Amino acid sequence: MSVLNPDGQTSNEDITFLYRLVPGQALLSFGLHCAQLAGVPNEVVQRAGIVLEDMHSKKPTRRVTSEKLTATDKQYQDAVTKLMAFDTQKGDLNSFFQELFPVDL
Repeated sequence: MSVLNPDGQTSNEDITFLYRLVPGQALLSFGLHCAQLAGVPNEVVQRAGIVLEDMHSKKPTRRVTSEKLTATDKQYQDAVTKLMAFDTQKGDLNSFFQELFPVDL
């Protein structure tokens, strides 16, 4: 971060704020651009842009479609589905974990 110091002199008593905080929503934000510069993965920044568009147009946020799921996402989704279906009262926890995390020999 840099500080504007036009005359080169420093004083602990004088600070000039270039922006003023007011109640309400910001009209313009550079959050997505800052996220890109900070190294946030491009797919995350793109998704944030979609969510932001939906918010500004007062639409419900669109879900990520199944075509966009990666293989890892699909594995996570399958694991959650199996976990939700597991009977905690009668199920065999060892068998469940062996099915969920098979050991390749």
